[in-house]
Amino acid sequence: MTATERLSFAGSLSFASLVAGCASSLGTTGDGSIADSASIDAVSVDRATTDDRAEADAFDAVEPLDGHENIESVPVGSIFAIVQVREVWSNNGRERTPDASAMFYRRLAASVLGGNCRTTTAGRCVVQRCDGDDAGANPSATERVPAGSVYLDGLPGGTTELNWSPGYGYLRSLSGAAWRGGETVTVRATGESTGMPMFSVSEAAPAPVRVVEPASGIAARIPSAVPFTIRWTGGGPDVVRVVLGAGITGGASTPPASITVNCDFPAVDGTGEIPIEVLQPMAGHGAGVVILATRTRTIRVGTHLVTLVLKHQVASGLANVE
Repeated sequence: MTATERLSFAGSLSFASLVAGCASSLGTTGDGSIADSASIDAVSVDRATTDDRAEADAFDAVEPLDGHENIESVPVGSIFAIVQVREVWSNNGRERTPDASAMFYRRLAASVLGGNCRTTTAGRCVVQRCDGDDAGANPSATERVPAGSVYLDGLPGGTTELNWSPGYGYLRSLSGAAWRGGETVTVRATGESTGMPMFSVSEAAPAPVRVVEPASGIAARIPSAVPFTIRWTGGGPDVVRVVLGAGITGGASTPPASITVNCDFPAVDGTGEIPIEVLQPMAGHGAGVVILATRTRTIRVGTHLVTLVLKHQVASGLANVE
């Protein structure tokens, strides 16, 4: 497992690394337009569509991969797949473009995450903290495997085949808008004798969501002394996910750490609250924030698991946690 794989698989340091290197630029607002406030820093990735490695790194950087919560239910020797189709911001927040990835891992060991990581919950939030410079996944716990040819159906462009990149998985940048909401998106694979068997999984695309609080979509400052509230409209039966990632600077006797927070709220609620105990460990640091509308479908193929995650990025930016 490469360093990039360890970061994305652990679901923590990759996001924090993006936060640390985030340059000041225009931000994206809750309805997808460009913010006019110079105080908002956009978390954006210019994807190198002609370079599989650069594109894979972009996938790793934007946010943690979903589906890792299912790993523990996969027997050693079996495969878990994480398939994502997303609308993301590119070109410094000026364009919304879809992309897709499919990663297939065979579980080789009982312990998947490294010993430096621990996971806790608070309210509707799952918090993962990894201590040390190389915290993350156990590098010998998994191996990537092929799944034959992987196809994506249901988007405006018609059937699309994802590109296989050895060491990274299946990747594809797509053209045009991914969906309006409600379309059936299907990912299917022909299967591979040495890897993942044939499968097909479908889910309806998430409906549009507009963030109304904070008014800009992403707050430039988040107080840690009170719960942080997000309000939105739309979303239907989807989940609104708020992701925060922060890199914590270490001291003479304290190693550096990374914190990744995933908070899932029912879209029909129209509001979500991130508890104080989640925010306080990030106080005094910058945190990357991404808000998405998501739908997830997990199927079992024999002893293997496939998780399909459809994501519509609503807003992204950099906030100071105070």
